[in-house]
Amino acid sequence: MATPEITAGTSDCCAPEQRLPKPALPLWVLAPAALAFVAVAVVYAFSITFSQFAPYDDQGSMMVCIRGYLEGHPLYDSVRLMYGPFYFMYEALLHRVTGAPVTHDVTGIICIIHWLGAASVLAVAGGLMTRSALFGIFVFMQATVHLRHVAREPGSPQEFVILALALAILLVAVGSQRGWVLTLLGTIGAALLFTKVNVGAFFGVALLMALSSYTSLLQARRSLFWGILVLGGSFPFVLMRGHLEEASARDYAVAVSVCVITTSLFTYTSGDKSRLGLREWFQVGVSFGVASMLLLLMVLANGTSLWALVHSTIIVPAGMTDPRNHPLTIPSAVWGGAAALLMAAVGMGIRAYWSRVSVPIALLKAAYGLIGCFLLVTEPRIQLGYLLPWLWLALIQVPRNSCGRPRDLFPRAMLCLFAGWQGLQAYPMPGTQVCVATFLSVLVYSLCLRDAWEELGAKPRVGQHLGFLTPRTTVLVPGLVLSSLLYLFVVQWCMLPWQWLYYTSGQRLDLRGARYLRLADANRVEAYRSLAQYVEKGCDTFIATPLLNSLYLWADKRPPTWFNVNGGGIPSEVGPQTQAVSALERAKHPLILVRESEVPGLLGGEPSVQGPLVRYMREDCLEVERVSGFRILAPKRPADRLIGLH
Repeated sequence: MATPEITAGTSDCCAPEQRLPKPALPLWVLAPAALAFVAVAVVYAFSITFSQFAPYDDQGSMMVCIRGYLEGHPLYDSVRLMYGPFYFMYEALLHRVTGAPVTHDVTGIICIIHWLGAASVLAVAGGLMTRSALFGIFVFMQATVHLRHVAREPGSPQEFVILALALAILLVAVGSQRGWVLTLLGTIGAALLFTKVNVGAFFGVALLMALSSYTSLLQARRSLFWGILVLGGSFPFVLMRGHLEEASARDYAVAVSVCVITTSLFTYTSGDKSRLGLREWFQVGVSFGVASMLLLLMVLANGTSLWALVHSTIIVPAGMTDPRNHPLTIPSAVWGGAAALLMAAVGMGIRAYWSRVSVPIALLKAAYGLIGCFLLVTEPRIQLGYLLPWLWLALIQVPRNSCGRPRDLFPRAMLCLFAGWQGLQAYPMPGTQVCVATFLSVLVYSLCLRDAWEELGAKPRVGQHLGFLTPRTTVLVPGLVLSSLLYLFVVQWCMLPWQWLYYTSGQRLDLRGARYLRLADANRVEAYRSLAQYVEKGCDTFIATPLLNSLYLWADKRPPTWFNVNGGGIPSEVGPQTQAVSALERAKHPLILVRESEVPGLLGGEPSVQGPLVRYMREDCLEVERVSGFRILAPKRPADRLIGLH
């Protein structure tokens, strides 16, 4: 009796009647259903976005920077910011093409478009990878809820990042290793690098590791691969080397390191692969180089100096590496990472026998998928610590009838490597970056759940237990699944009735360009209104510390200089402070707004910040009013100065 051939990454096949029923929907049902899910997502995203306003006002900072760039002020040399230039060029193009003003309402709507656009693109990629529209809807649901944190900071570069990452996965799902796909991936890498340097770098490293695993040179020289694997696995520890004494940093480094090692190992050792050569490397390199050079020339042509670009986008962000102020606390993540590494080693050791242990593997995938897709769908921090090290499960025991079979695991390999390396985004500031860092993992969880469904459905015993499902009753299964998903999305995940009630019950801000914004805190609304009305009538320009740049937009004012619109409010450098003092002295009616909590460190005792602007506030200004927790300072009149001298 012949022994059946055991092929890594395959599973036993069975007759169609022994499989679980595959939900299949006709177009006349699918199209209205998809529109219903999109409509729910739009209402949910709108109510989330316009029912909150972050006190630190990153939104206002980004909007004022975009306005300054639109008015012709060079980035970095005139407009102070830490993000790459591509995002501002991209945003400026959107506003110029559409003619939309830079307001809170427009910025919020653009945020919603990027948010749901990224969710939709990832859903299409998932549908193509599984050949299931219903699966795509399920991915859309998860991605929509998962990305809700981006609404905290409308106008942030994170909006472009999530859309670009989703487009990269869609390209791989559509074209796999085709030349035009690799060319576009190189271009996306350049755009990400010129948006956020760390995101672009992680994207590029993941792309290079995927290409290396599919290159004949590396396949023939295993020692070279192991060297690359050691370098990749140690990178998180090198990046966080200054804070490894902190348990949170160690846990974080272990989680990402295990993920990088395991996904790279399973990518390298996956089944029959079509080899890549110098041509593919050349396509990626040329597209990345050309796109980067064009972007650099465009920035320099707009008046930005090369030193200012490097200093603002690389040197300054590199100095912001203290996670102790905002720790990413993931208790016992080291043990979870160790368990994932141990299980990956076991899986690799029994690779030739995967088909014999397909049920345990399917059950492990099912547990992983259920936890990621349902239990932790709204918990990106926990996902980052406990689920990221297990991404390799999507590369083990892939069913034959699933997209990404052994002869072409490239889409899944790219997905897992991109998702793993992007996990480093949340260092050192785990804010909105956490949900962006785990965004691509949403598709990985779903693929594992789908694989488990396919594998378990192929077992004869399952088919026997489903014998009661006649062809007529099987037709009802897709409708039942779709109805259950819609209920889950509306009631459980989005909590749409409650969320809409929360938005409509808030107090309308009702300031220039912010008609849609409603806040639950009536005191904050009154404070913002009072401040906006005061500065609109009482000055021609002002400085606020800490930053409240939205006031410039609400009161239709211009900042005295564009150096004080990003950062901590009072620049630490002498040059920007000197320029701010000169601009205030040239203005007819300038004001300085100091929050009460900042008064001791600026106006009383030994100031926490030194420089000409601080001296100007202390020596040449008088307090003229107190409005909503702010002390309003104005320059002394000449007579006031004479009185002070006597």
